[in-house]
Amino acid sequence: KIIEEPTTNIKHIEYFRQIFRDMAVRGYFSANSKKLFKSIAIQDVASLQNGYAFKSEWFSNSGTRLLRNINITPHSTRWSDTAHISNDRAAEYQRFLLNENDIILSLDRPFISTGTKSAKILPTDLPCLLVQRVGRFVMKNDDMTADFLLLWTHSTDFFNQVTPGRSSGVPHISARQVEESIISKPSTDEQVKITKKIQEISFACDELEREISARNSLHDEYLNCISNIYLNNGRQFIPTPSAPETNSTRISASTPKEPMFMKDQPITTLEQLLLCLEHLGGETSPDVLIAHSGLSDNIELFFDLLRQGRSEGSLVIPLGQNAISHRKD
Repeated sequence: KIIEEPTTNIKHIEYFRQIFRDMAVRGYFSANSKKLFKSIAIQDVASLQNGYAFKSEWFSNSGTRLLRNINITPHSTRWSDTAHISNDRAAEYQRFLLNENDIILSLDRPFISTGTKSAKILPTDLPCLLVQRVGRFVMKNDDMTADFLLLWTHSTDFFNQVTPGRSSGVPHISARQVEESIISKPSTDEQVKITKKIQEISFACDELEREISARNSLHDEYLNCISNIYLNNGRQFIPTPSAPETNSTRISASTPKEPMFMKDQPITTLEQLLLCLEHLGGETSPDVLIAHSGLSDNIELFFDLLRQGRSEGSLVIPLGQNAISHRKD
């Protein structure tokens, strides 16, 4: 299923990420959550500071960066489109300087298809200044950890409490709306445990996404090769753009449609496929291997054997390269 529907599965993973985040902030990861969690307003533990309306005529090509809405994505910052003001002028606005571990929230268009535009400031973001229509949570006490607050902003509990209005035609939320939102707050020790568990789940989801993406790329690359075999019906093979034309990526008109190896014994096992690969010199392109192995009419088995070989380490299949080789220990 992962090979057949890779995109759908990646979307499923993001769906599960959201479920886990919601479960976490609602106490499902905690024992005796009814006793541990207390409902409070955000304003009891933090205020939301608005940024400053720096004038566009102050912008320069260097100096101190300005954190604008365009620089905030769900979970991270993005500096591909950067505005600066001079360091001398920035020194006049010290109270808008951001600090490491600050939690920031976009107040314009805060909710997009990939989540809430909130993130934690990292050392690589600094120095930077808070700009109008971006908010920074300023903690009033030690009752709330920054990571748990960030987790809550990415939950549907927050999303469902704040309804964006319109400001200059753009969906906008106010600091007051955010501060009046209700959050279920456990002890700080429990907050640390919860966010650590979510980080572990997130790392596992990242690994699954990488695996699915890798399989997706492998599937597409081999499908292109196989499509060329069928479309050309034994005529000269034209490599895909990602595969430079070499002797190993071209099938001539003389390439037989019947397997050249083990004609009377159809390949059904990885061991037989490895023997076929050795017969071809130990390394070849996927289209040549499938033609010589006699599996052109059984593509599903061909993919199964490739996946088995890669999983066991006997086949080397570099992504982005039109080659398969036999790894010998």
